[in-house]
Amino acid sequence: NNNDSAQKQAVNDGADVVTATPTIIRAVQQALVNAGYNPGPVDGASGQKTVNAIQSFQKKNNLAVGKLTKETLRAMNVPF
Repeated sequence: NNNDSAQKQAVNDGADVVTATPTIIRAVQQALVNAGYNPGPVDGASGQKTVNAIQSFQKKNNLAVGKLTKETLRAMNVPF
């Protein structure tokens, strides 16, 4: 059955890691603040507080933890 591999290549790109530009980081930080997390200053720089807040958000929302993925950005309504 050759259809299996074709289906796996469908648009399931949620696990794709997004390059964290300052613009994206700033939007993520603002989304985290809006959601009640403390990512530190909304400055476009990803420090430890931002990383911790992203991971807390991911755990709470049953997302893959650790990397800034399309799935995570969609959950935050952050364009990429």
